[in-house]
Amino acid sequence: MNSSTEKAELLADLAEEYEHTGREFAGSECAEVRVLEQSSGVAMEALAAGWDEKRVGMPEPQVWTPSSSLWLTLLTSKATAADRTVTVGEPVSLATSPLVVAMPRPMAQALGWPDEQVGWKDVLSLSKKGWGAFGHPEWGAFHLGKDNPRTSTSGLASTVAAFYAATGRSGDLTEADVRDPKAREFVAGVESGVLHYASDATVYMSNLAEADAAGTALSYASAAPVQEQLLHLYNQGSPTGDPERIGKGRKPTVPLVAVHPADGTLMMDHPFIVLSSATDRQKAAAADFQDFLLEKSQQRRFQQLGFRDHTGTAGAELAASVGLRPAEKLTLIGPPAPAVLTATGSTPSWYSRTAGTNTRPTTTSTPCCATSTRRTWSAPSASSPSPSASRPTSPSCRRSPRPPKRMPTTPATRPSSTR
Repeated sequence: MNSSTEKAELLADLAEEYEHTGREFAGSECAEVRVLEQSSGVAMEALAAGWDEKRVGMPEPQVWTPSSSLWLTLLTSKATAADRTVTVGEPVSLATSPLVVAMPRPMAQALGWPDEQVGWKDVLSLSKKGWGAFGHPEWGAFHLGKDNPRTSTSGLASTVAAFYAATGRSGDLTEADVRDPKAREFVAGVESGVLHYASDATVYMSNLAEADAAGTALSYASAAPVQEQLLHLYNQGSPTGDPERIGKGRKPTVPLVAVHPADGTLMMDHPFIVLSSATDRQKAAAADFQDFLLEKSQQRRFQQLGFRDHTGTAGAELAASVGLRPAEKLTLIGPPAPAVLTATGSTPSWYSRTAGTNTRPTTTSTPCCATSTRRTWSAPSASSPSPSASRPTSPSCRRSPRPPKRMPTTPATRPSSTR
């Protein structure tokens, strides 16, 4: 199972718990699940090109759960163009998390939050005028932290949302809209505040945590479009997204708040997608694991990690952590058609200057988009007798030995702190 980075650790824990339940499917079968993590955009490109284990550095998955169905839209478009089928069945959402503009609380309050609505047009104004126009010249220029939209979900989604804001639409965005000079000027203006395009949102969160510890949080970054869930982790002392650090790490002196753009945002739906590489037995096993993940107790685990459940309901932890208001309603925009989504990313000059550049050094020389593997799993082919396959149950279903909780770093991986 290939998972986006922000939920891979939770899914690995739930997979282990699933195996210990003694669940059976198809009469007398049991399954063993292994979870690997990879940025959604990188996984999409690997699937679209035809999975090459040597090139990708990990085995081909039978289930893929990116952060958003936006990536599935792009994958389907690429696969159709190549006359290939890569998915089977309809995807099901495991959890949700809206795209928000994360801002240090004092900065959000300077814009009128939480009483006043703030949107992408305010981001554009700040990018042009700086904080002096809002009564805080000591904060200097407006700096936007953003991920590379070619690899990161929050980067892709924020670019899409900016195009919607530029046109005033809430749905049915067209290719003509995206190519309209005024719309592109608007989005380019928003992008002009970006200091670096990082490969993963946790890079910015980690850097901001370091700046906060040094007392310079307000001069590091003014805002960052990220999933709401990452704000919760940051405010609870886990800026890298490691669930084991929640409540144990240093909490920021200047917490972040979630600004839900008034002119529209997207909901990340974290789909569970069965791939065409799965055998019939693996499809049955995937269906049972999916059912397990949607049960109330597992959905509660997603909420505790800062996600909303698959119906969009936030837990008390998230509401208290990021400043959600009971009466607040999200202005959601519909995902664009495949050709339109592709067109939003066809702006190389915006991203080429620092695309994929991390703002802090990593400890390896791997490219920006390399993967970090916590637990490895090579799901078997139809001819492979590997114990990873679903198998007839017995009084005690035998499992292969568990790998360590965290795998050692190899040349093909990056440390979890720079996921």
